[in-house]
Amino acid sequence: MKRMNSLFIPMATIGLALYFIPQAPFEHILPALPQVLGTMLLTNALSFYYKIFVYKKLSPKYGKYRPWIIAGGIPSLVMIILLAYMPFNNMPYYTRFWVLHLLFSFYNNFSSFAGQAGNMANVISPNTEERTRIMSFGTFLGSAIPSVLNVVLPVLATMTGGYENLRTYRIVMPGLLLVFIPMTYILAFKVEDKVVIAKTHKPNISLKQGAKAVLSNKYHWINHISALLGSVNAASIAFVNVLFVYSLRKEWLIGLYMTIIGLAYNPGFFLAPSLIRRFDKKNVRIFSNTMHIINTFAMYFAIKADSFVIFLISNFLTVLFVTPGDIAAQAMGADQWDYQQYRYGERLDGFAGIFGLFMTPLTTLTGMIVPTIFASIGFTSDWDILYDPLMRNKIVYISVILNALSFTLRIIPYFFYDLSTEKHKFIIDELKKRAELEESLAAQEASEATPAEAGAGE
Repeated sequence: MKRMNSLFIPMATIGLALYFIPQAPFEHILPALPQVLGTMLLTNALSFYYKIFVYKKLSPKYGKYRPWIIAGGIPSLVMIILLAYMPFNNMPYYTRFWVLHLLFSFYNNFSSFAGQAGNMANVISPNTEERTRIMSFGTFLGSAIPSVLNVVLPVLATMTGGYENLRTYRIVMPGLLLVFIPMTYILAFKVEDKVVIAKTHKPNISLKQGAKAVLSNKYHWINHISALLGSVNAASIAFVNVLFVYSLRKEWLIGLYMTIIGLAYNPGFFLAPSLIRRFDKKNVRIFSNTMHIINTFAMYFAIKADSFVIFLISNFLTVLFVTPGDIAAQAMGADQWDYQQYRYGERLDGFAGIFGLFMTPLTTLTGMIVPTIFASIGFTSDWDILYDPLMRNKIVYISVILNALSFTLRIIPYFFYDLSTEKHKFIIDELKKRAELEESLAAQEASEATPAEAGAGE
């Protein structure tokens, strides 16, 4: 902490000082450049001390993920209200620029509270089948509430002048957040982490040790290599837009299509636990990607035939069978951290970001494949070119090949995945034995130390 304080306290001080430097000399580089740099320094320091507060004050009582909900919900709401009520119209452009940058930077520091449900599902039970059921129900509930909100929100917005009226963002949005953000606190106070670990266990691992252990987990590599290979179609066009906007030229059908497709998710959520229990997560996930491949070609024929019915039926069936694959993928991620603890003695969830050092540059490169191919045939940023049937068919054909290739490559690494339900059950049983042994040894050491301490006192 002394070393960190020597770094972050001067950083925050310099950041604050930069707000008082005139921005005019830097106008030709970037509006409010000193203030923007000041915000970057200040928020870096804030982020560090925010994390230290959460880890020291909240984590010992509330676990690994729930503290972020407790600490982040209210500050996020405050930032959103400030964004709605600040008098930006009365500010010079450069002032508006750095104030918005400041507010969004602060918001991003706290907003991770909204994404903790998935992380908490990983530690809510050591039983993989029970965990899968919870994930399925949680995903259903997490999609049902937004679906209802998508109906209610436009109605409320019309009462305040619509989406282009500032009153909507000053009244409707904060009002809804005042209702829904407190609901997230149910996750913070009404559930518990149930990781199999001795109560006396105190992790003590260096950055180097943690990174090495996580990078030695073959299941993490399977996940990330699959994602990397599957990103060859990044930036490909959306077939929904191609059919309804540029081929049929009936944009109003998108709403009907999305409503019907939305119904396909619900059976998938409820089918997921039984399918995963019968066929195992790996096989469900492979089948899910196979369905994506079949659907890619079905959508191609639907677009060629200008058929709304073929397009709808194909995507409905795909969503129906792919949804259990999404649940299986989430459950596999949770199992992998149990294996991490079994194999290396610590869960090490916090070291997951180490893969970004390798994968982010590679994903950036694969993300350039589609734009490069599209540019070579004359399709860049002018989407009106898709109204031309010849160009549209050429672009769709290329997209079909890339999508099919992407889903095929994504499957391959999972043929090397062998963390079955039976193997996971063995891992949990072994972790329970280790925890009991560690607690027994700690109790024995404590009982042996007590008489010695008493004698020393005499």
